[in-house]
Amino acid sequence: MTIKAFKDLILYRIAEKNLHSPSDEMLNYETYEAMLKIANDCYPINLICRDGDDRLERVFRWVNDKGIYLRFPNLPIFNEDDPKYNPNTHIDFDEPLNYAVLNEVLFRLTLEKIYRQISDEVVSNYIANSKNVIMEPRYDRARK
Repeated sequence: MTIKAFKDLILYRIAEKNLHSPSDEMLNYETYEAMLKIANDCYPINLICRDGDDRLERVFRWVNDKGIYLRFPNLPIFNEDDPKYNPNTHIDFDEPLNYAVLNEVLFRLTLEKIYRQISDEVVSNYIANSKNVIMEPRYDRARK
């Protein structure tokens, strides 16, 4: 999901509730916090890295003792005046989890529990559908 689409969806849901729109800075912060919460709950595939000498990313958390870790996601930038802003940049998270991030942000902005529930359900489905992707070694048919 692009930065622009994500922001538009948040603002649409906030407007439906007749609430004040969050500032871009607040949206940056709440989105990043939501991403970190969800990365604590599961293993977003695009954040998975293998440790090595050329590690440039900061380690968010270790996945296993074989050098697999989750890196911190990139901070989303929603402020159109920021030189780094690009409306076509994608949220630095797995596409299936963007809906979880979106609903977690809505929960944080509205405190309506239904959004947290939806976010948790999306994460549970993600975990069920990606079961054993991280924990089991990949089978390499070429070695057979």
